[in-house]
Amino acid sequence: MIDAPDGIDWMTSRSPKAGTDWAQPRGDELKSCDSKRGSCRLVFESAAFANFYSQPMDGPARMQNTKLCVDTCMSNPR
Repeated sequence: MIDAPDGIDWMTSRSPKAGTDWAQPRGDELKSCDSKRGSCRLVFESAAFANFYSQPMDGPARMQNTKLCVDTCMSNPR
């Protein structure tokens, strides 16, 4: 883990992967791409952030990934 220096007024972490060590596991905002059912949910449950954002992974399965993100948000209103 890397501690953020004093004086930081907003900390954002992007695309952590479930089951991996994070350099910054806490902060103000967490953004995650979801391409597997439940991967965002697992990340969000173990994170110490004030705000959570889920973004669908682009590509051939964009519509399916968008549905996964919507389902994740609806079932995890945090």
